Amino acid sequence: MLVSEGPIRGGTQVFVYAKDRAGVFSNIVSAFDTKNVNIADAHVMNTKDGYLLDTFIVLDQDDAVIDSEFRRDEIKHLLIKIISGEVCATTINKRVPRQIKQFQIKVGVRFMDAKSNYRDMLEITALDTPGLLAKIATVFKDNQIMVYSAKISTIGERAEDIFKISTADNKKLNEEQQLALSEALKDALS
Repeated sequence: MLVSEGPIRGGTQVFVYAKDRAGVFSNIVSAFDTKNVNIADAHVMNTKDGYLLDTFIVLDQDDAVIDSEFRRDEIKHLLIKIISGEVCATTINKRVPRQIKQFQIKVGVRFMDAKSNYRDMLEITALDTPGLLAKIATVFKDNQIMVYSAKISTIGERAEDIFKISTADNKKLNEEQQLALSEALKDALS
């Protein structure tokens, strides 16, 4: 677990390396949410031997680099507790700022061919609201979806996130599961 001391790619970089387990992605992004940290960019990968390599570019709640050593340490210690399984973070429903509410971006959920017998690719587009990624991760956790990789992007007020996912038993989602996940995501993000 590393947190950059200076700005990297316009934010504070957080690198997480840990043994993967069910719900850890959800807990990590929920931990950022509870500390009022915005995830501007993320790359999530899993190794074949069951470890995760996650890199997040985060900003403080005022969209600034986290330059306080105390604040960086606070985030780092919470993430260490999350990774070790000592604590579990939960999503907090936050009020959407008035400035963001004026943008009308419809939630889009699209499954794409992952060219794999075991994984699906899922693209989610939505208005970039506080706690968005934590809400997505919570829906994954609630639906027993495993995340193998993710590319999180924010372009202005629009979030465009792509995930490589599977069921908890390492299989592609069937049509019924895709529909249920799609509806759960739209409900949570609308």
